[in-house]
Parts: sequence; C-alpha cells; structure tokens
Amino acid sequence: MLFWREEWLETTSGSPLRPVTGEGATLASLDSSTMDGSLYKCQATAMKQAAKPLPTRELSQYWKDLRSRNVGLLTWLRGLAITAFNLYQWRAPRRLRPFGGRSWPLFKGRGTGKRIPSGSLQPGDIVEIRSKAEIEATLNAEGRNGGMLFDGEMLPFCGRRFRVERRVDHIIDEPTGRMIKLQDCWVLENVVCQGIYHRFCPRGGLPYWREAWLRKIEEPVATAGR
Repeated sequence: MLFWREEWLETTSGSPLRPVTGEGATLASLDSSTMDGSLYKCQATAMKQAAKPLPTRELSQYWKDLRSRNVGLLTWLRGLAITAFNLYQWRAPRRLRPFGGRSWPLFKGRGTGKRIPSGSLQPGDIVEIRSKAEIEATLNAEGRNGGMLFDGEMLPFCGRRFRVERRVDHIIDEPTGRMIKLQDCWVLENVVCQGIYHRFCPRGGLPYWREAWLRKIEEPVATAGR
C-alpha cells in the first residue's frame, strides 16, 4: 500500500481529478530518487524518517480505529483483549507468565526449521494452507523455516484454499535498503495481513509462504458432456 500526505490530496466534491502538470519522470530521475549507491530507497525504507513509533499503551489509537470504522466493534473488543494479554506477557515477571510467556496467538515451532521445498508449485496452482499443527512441525523454536518467519497473522488462513499468485525471488530489506534474494517464497491471491494481532494495522502487507506450509490441490479434469 502506498502512503499519502494530506498535503498531496485535494477534495473534488464529485468533480474529476485534475491531471498532474509538469515534466514527466525519466529513468535517470527515478534512479537518482530510488538508489543510493547499492542501496534502494522507497517509502518503506524511509518510514522512520517520516514517522515515529506508536507506543502500544497509547489508548487514543484504538479509539480512532473504532471511530473511523477501520474495525467493527467485536473485532475491536477482541483486539483490545489480545493487546492487553500480550502487554502482560511482555512485562510481567517471567514466573507469572502463562503459556511460557508466548504472545497471542499461541503457537510454537516443534521442528528443526529446515527448508525442504519439493519444487512442484507453479503460479496458478490451487493450494490448501496446512493446519496449525502441520506448520508448527516445520518451524524451529523461533518460529522460522529456513530463516523465514511464520507470523501469527497467517494462522487465520490455515485450512483454507487459495490460488498461487506468484513466486517471490527478491525483495528490498526495509531496515537496510539492500536487495535480498529469496528461495521457496510464494504469494497467494487475495491473502493479505489483516492486522488482527498487530493493533489493527491497516497496511495490508503480503504474507510470504513456504511450500512446506501449503498442500497442492489437484483440480478435477473437466469432461465433455454427452
């Protein structure tokens, strides 16, 4: 999702948007604004310069989410309970933390975390996201498989079927601006982070999936009618 300053927008009262005037961008101007030596620059890499961290305990943020209808009432109440529970887990004395001090949603890696792709997936394939127990068996104690984190926001999609959109071969690491090459990384159609466990974050990021977390579904072969 792209972010916009209010100063860049203009209300139109129903009239068509005005075309932007001025010189168009060139490859040279784009390179100079998006590259700094071997490092890449974009909105995400410059986020810390354009914003400041929002403390979990700042209550006004939750009221704004409800008032603006970013979330419904039931989701809002659930999110507040989850945030309160996680704050307790992070700050309470270790001996008083239930579930081993894990934050919500509760899941724990039970495997070695070794990446074992089969190489059978292709864009367009129908897959079923494996169950929580099956995915836990592929994760190490840090919740990673081959270095890739399985985030709690991905749990609500377990057991559901989606179409593979594409393979991701490289991304820009936001904290450093460096290009990172990836292996066995997939994006699914219409699957975005819902922000359920991250204070209703509306950014809508794309979760990345390992092939080991997906089960390919063979579509039935269509037959001609009589």
